[in-house]
Amino acid sequence: MITKIDIKNIASYDSNGISINEMKKINFIYGANGSGKTTISESLKNYVSDTDKCSITWGNGTKLPIYVYNRLFKETNFSGDNDIPGVFTLGNATILDLEIIRKKRKTHSEHTAAKERLKFTQGELENKRDLLKKEFFDDCWKNVYKKYEKDFSEEMSPKIKEKFCSKLIDQCAQVSTSSKNRDELISKKSILYKEKHERLELFSNIDFSEIITIENNNIWNEAIVGKSDVDIAGLINSLGASDWVKEGRNYIRKDSNICPFCQKETIDNSFRKKLEDYFDSSFSDRTSAISTHENDYKEKSDAIILKLTAILSTEKEKTSTKIDLVEFEDAVENLKRHFELNKNLIGQKIKEPSRKIELQTIKKNVEKIDGIFEKANLLINEFNQVISNIAAEKNQLTKDVWDFLANEYKSQVEAYNRKKSDFVRGINALESRITQKKNEITALEAEITECVKNVTSVEPAITEINRLLVAYGFTNFKIIPKEGSTGCYQIQRPDGSLATNTLSEGEITFITFLYFCQLIDGGLTEEYASNDRIVVIDDPISSLDSTILFIVSSLIKKIINRIKNDENDRVKQIIILTHNVYFYKEASFIDSREQGNGVTWHWILRKNDNVTGITCYGMKNPISNSYELLWNELREENISFTTVQNTMRRILENYFKILGKKSDEDIINSFENNEEKLICRSLLSWINDGSHCLPDDLYVELPEDQANKYKEVFKKIFENMGQIEHYNMMMQNA
Repeated sequence: MITKIDIKNIASYDSNGISINEMKKINFIYGANGSGKTTISESLKNYVSDTDKCSITWGNGTKLPIYVYNRLFKETNFSGDNDIPGVFTLGNATILDLEIIRKKRKTHSEHTAAKERLKFTQGELENKRDLLKKEFFDDCWKNVYKKYEKDFSEEMSPKIKEKFCSKLIDQCAQVSTSSKNRDELISKKSILYKEKHERLELFSNIDFSEIITIENNNIWNEAIVGKSDVDIAGLINSLGASDWVKEGRNYIRKDSNICPFCQKETIDNSFRKKLEDYFDSSFSDRTSAISTHENDYKEKSDAIILKLTAILSTEKEKTSTKIDLVEFEDAVENLKRHFELNKNLIGQKIKEPSRKIELQTIKKNVEKIDGIFEKANLLINEFNQVISNIAAEKNQLTKDVWDFLANEYKSQVEAYNRKKSDFVRGINALESRITQKKNEITALEAEITECVKNVTSVEPAITEINRLLVAYGFTNFKIIPKEGSTGCYQIQRPDGSLATNTLSEGEITFITFLYFCQLIDGGLTEEYASNDRIVVIDDPISSLDSTILFIVSSLIKKIINRIKNDENDRVKQIIILTHNVYFYKEASFIDSREQGNGVTWHWILRKNDNVTGITCYGMKNPISNSYELLWNELREENISFTTVQNTMRRILENYFKILGKKSDEDIINSFENNEEKLICRSLLSWINDGSHCLPDDLYVELPEDQANKYKEVFKKIFENMGQIEHYNMMMQNA
């Protein structure tokens, strides 16, 4: 069944168009000529799939064939001497055949309903699955993409929520080969994207060997004193005054005998000779060696400090150095302090050669600095390796980032996959059952088609159309099967001549509608004689006289009743479009007790400034006119005597004379005996007289009795004219 029709960008429908929403089994659409009714019917007739002009929403997703009656249907099927396609209906079927077909159709409907229930349940599961997916993707986007977007915007591609989250789910299913954390990835990215892609030189180790050799010299632990076999040596050595005496020698003047220590004239040539012998060349050589070592130590230590300071200064100027500047600067400062300490000790040794000293080794300082260089060189090697193949490293970084993201969100992905799998299993199980039902339905359709094929014929349609033509007074033509053809009709006059070109417009329209009524009960081929279908009727009485209006209305109401009361009927939905108010009233009235029902819906098309719009009235019938108001007056209990005469006259004139083309004599002759005819004639005379003249004394005296009597005759007229349903509808009789 159709639940919604969208029409736009065609004829009087602009780009906004209209939407006919919440369509029911029975749908009435009223619109004046030119308001766009035929555009709707033709769009439905030619519908194959949704376009920018016409779009249809199907209630259960199952498309049905649409049978459309409109002006173009008449022109297509009844023009010139063209043959009329035959309609196959169930004609030769026995009661048993019909029962078999009925049961199979019932089973078909049950299977179809079961299939739709399964599809509905499947749809619910799919909606829950889609909601789960939406919630998961929203959470994933917020807690993964947005969280790390600033750090890894280049690597986290695609940047579309749906594709990103799907990729993350796939990544979680793979075995991760990366164990890098966020900081490591950011560091690597800075190399790839922020630093210059130039190779770095490795740090060369500083040569500390000469410094270490000086520090390890045994001379520092020797007591350097004068010659021991000189007679003054015993006293000097016993006093431990070698360094004091050596220093005092510098104060003995060559031209003076005064001792620099006691300030007496005790210095003679003999004493001078003893001092020289005590501080002989061996003493001088060893003290000179100490001085040499001091100079070498100072020179080499200063050079080392200068080199290390230069390295430190250079690395500080770099935007990104691989050396630990804080650690390196501390090591350099510690080395400086070490050198200064040893220099002071050496200075003391020079002043006091006899003093034993122990220089501090720089071995630990060297190990520290070498370790700092080694660590930096590892980073430099890694950096150089990265930039040597920048494209491959960028790809590896992207993989490492996705591995990191997958590890971060893995538990949530696993929980989502478990819930999703539950839904998928349920959906697949239902799909299997739906497929089974479809197969059962297809098999039933084949069986029904075979059953129908064996008992279908075009003859019943011919018989029924001809019966209706005679019943409604069309006796000057009939439908016959075309000679030599089993699937075509022709229209024939009583004299045997073909009548298609000589039929009046009203006759063609009426026979076309009768043909259409047979078509919707059958099909143009045997295979389609029993298929479900949707019926669209567009202005079926536009060219008919008023008498046929009620006949067509009756036929349409019969179709409507079938749709409402028989779930297994092949016509699943009807859409009626008309510009005729009276036809609308007649066709839309089914039961005087029904003021509205849930399966019948009403709309009105209106065209303003050449653009069509639509208004929905739901269950409420929007058509009300002066004719209906006359009946409203007649239903009033306290209606005046004068008013009731005029009201009855106008009703009979509008309904029977103007619309029905019936004369007073036609109405009178509808009564069976002379007595009833007399009463009817009296009524017509009475209402004509009463509606055009002032009432006389007789009517003044007995108005109530007169009114009630003639109301009964008024009702009898509708009964005799076969229009009692119309009377009951307008009087709202239960």
